[in-house]
Amino acid sequence: MKTDAEQNQQLRQWAARQCGDTKSLEERIIAAAMQGKPPRRWTHGMSFLAGVAATAIAVLTLIISRAWSTDSQLARLLIEEKECLEQRRASLSKIFNETERVFGPNLQWIAESKTTAELGLSEAPSGGEPMLLRVTVVRKGTDGQWQRVWGMELVARNESVLQLTEPDGAQRLALSLSRLDEHLAVVESFLVMSNGFSLTAQNRDILRFGEAKSIRRVSGDGTEYRILQTLTPANQES
Repeated sequence: MKTDAEQNQQLRQWAARQCGDTKSLEERIIAAAMQGKPPRRWTHGMSFLAGVAATAIAVLTLIISRAWSTDSQLARLLIEEKECLEQRRASLSKIFNETERVFGPNLQWIAESKTTAELGLSEAPSGGEPMLLRVTVVRKGTDGQWQRVWGMELVARNESVLQLTEPDGAQRLALSLSRLDEHLAVVESFLVMSNGFSLTAQNRDILRFGEAKSIRRVSGDGTEYRILQTLTPANQES
């Protein structure tokens, strides 16, 4: 059996062979430090670590940049949705008021998209100031950019329940709207889309007047969608 001294000697010999000379790695580092430059093996190790760190930083920067770009575009879309509904407030309210002259307080809601316009009537008259709701569906493309794929605008009284179906049947929306107070309302919706893609989304959200909200949904094929909802009173003074 080898003594401890013999085993230590054997380990030192192995270490010397790995380093390529008779000095241990510790001795080489100390000697190089005293000379003002790192040993060759240490230099290579530092270069490797520096390369890995630089690559990691570059990848992380790219990921952060793409995430920031996506979030930035989505934030712009929400601002655009809010501005668009504000610009449309007067005309939508006018349409509702003129339709109300025909049907009176039995008129519950009117809704329109690019391809259809519908209205809902109740058997019993109802009152209350109407609310305006804008719903837009956006889809993230393969380039990471968001694209609008469908949208509708609604003017409805409190506690309204509606069903809206596009002429081709590709988009179907069921929705209820309940006002909580002068600032908030509950929006419950069930949306089915099948126009070249499949998306089913059921939501129940509390929306604040004058703000746009984004709800994330993912379809069966992994495509990311957002449902943008913006709500405001029809009466500007409310």
